Amino acid sequence: MGFEPQQLRSHVELVNKFKDRMAWGLEEARAVLTKVKDKYVLYYNRCRTPTPKLKPGDLVWINNSNI
Repeated sequence: MGFEPQQLRSHVELVNKFKDRMAWGLEEARAVLTKVKDKYVLYYNRCRTPTPKLKPGDLVWINNSNI
C-alpha cells in the first residue's frame, strides 16, 4: 500500500497491540475481498459464452444503429 518503512516495536505495549490488531484486520479484509472476488468471477462467467473465433475473410454482420 505504498511506501511503509520498517519501524521498530514500541516500548508502549498498547501501541504494539493496536498495531498487531490493525495488521490482522487488514489481512482478514484482504482475504475476504479475494474470496468475494473469486465468487463474483465464477457467477459472472457462468452466464457468459466464449467469443467466436474470427479469421480474416470471415463474413460478419454489423449493427450500425449507433453510428
